[in-house]
Amino acid sequence: MNFPPSFFVLLVYAAGYFSLLFGAVCLACGLYYLAEIAEENTALTKKVIRYTLVVVLACHLVLWAYERFPFLYVAFGAIAHAVYWVFLLERFPFTNPKSIKFAACVALFVASNVSWFMFFRNNHELFYEYRLSPTPSVISFFLIMVWTVPTAFFVSLTINDNVLP
Repeated sequence: MNFPPSFFVLLVYAAGYFSLLFGAVCLACGLYYLAEIAEENTALTKKVIRYTLVVVLACHLVLWAYERFPFLYVAFGAIAHAVYWVFLLERFPFTNPKSIKFAACVALFVASNVSWFMFFRNNHELFYEYRLSPTPSVISFFLIMVWTVPTAFFVSLTINDNVLP
């Protein structure tokens, strides 16, 4: 016996989609504001990205040495961040999105996302060992260890348009 959807179910779905739309607009506004701050303070932005890279690389080392994460995944993430440092940070704020170096950084970003996703998919018992909820834990890990530095470079792409050589 099929019942027609209730008003409550329709209301919950509509509210869920509305909240996703609202979250996307808030994220876009926040990124726009960060881009404006980065344009006004280019030298400070470079320092913040450099210190963020150092912290993320140190976190990779701690994950390998203390938490005993597999060397291959940790090394791949650390290599991706080292390439961001060498290819993007050294010439910051002059970033050419059409260059081979930029394309290599984007490819490493995608590969790093895939490798860490595969790690967590294959090691789901890790969450039960630490008594963590899987979804928020993976999102939090990705936010700090995979997305922070590339997002900082993404936000600062517009700086190149306003800086004299």
